[in-house]
Amino acid sequence: MNDYYLKFDIKSFNLNIKKLITGEKVENEYLNFLSYFSLLKNEKYNFLAEDYFKEKFIFNRLEKGEILLFNIFKNFDITQIICQNLFGYKNIKKENISYLLKYFNIELKDSIITSYIMILNKLGFLSYNKKTRIITILYHSFEEQKEDFKLPDITLLNPEKPYTNRLLLRKYVRGAEDYIYWLDKLC
Repeated sequence: MNDYYLKFDIKSFNLNIKKLITGEKVENEYLNFLSYFSLLKNEKYNFLAEDYFKEKFIFNRLEKGEILLFNIFKNFDITQIICQNLFGYKNIKKENISYLLKYFNIELKDSIITSYIMILNKLGFLSYNKKTRIITILYHSFEEQKEDFKLPDITLLNPEKPYTNRLLLRKYVRGAEDYIYWLDKLC
């Protein structure tokens, strides 16, 4: 018996974004997957998804659509968990990502993790060497040294990186306008 899993790739993402924006019925499994990452409830995600839909399917501006697609995936909790925690480490394999996600209480089938790694590879978040099966994280939201750098909506503090933690806290406190939400997963 074949083990059914949600196919999560760029093609299925595009198809379901089209359905979501145009009001068509979206597969329950796909809705559950997006809900899992809190994207359906995230107003910022909805605007990005609508903009992506317009650029890709209405205006046919593929380059701008790719930038928006990158920003959509940047807002996934899983993308942030992978990139923030594994950036700078060598010889990362899919198993390391699986263990990292389990550490954050995220249980996904290996096939979904593999699909997700392939998407992150295509979008430039990481580099996957098919021959050696080694993954190199290319994107780290905190290491960007650009003037237009903005802190991501989701930030994970890592006890193994105290300097980065202090830097992040300083940037968030200085940049806060009204409030800062703090969630301690250990409590």
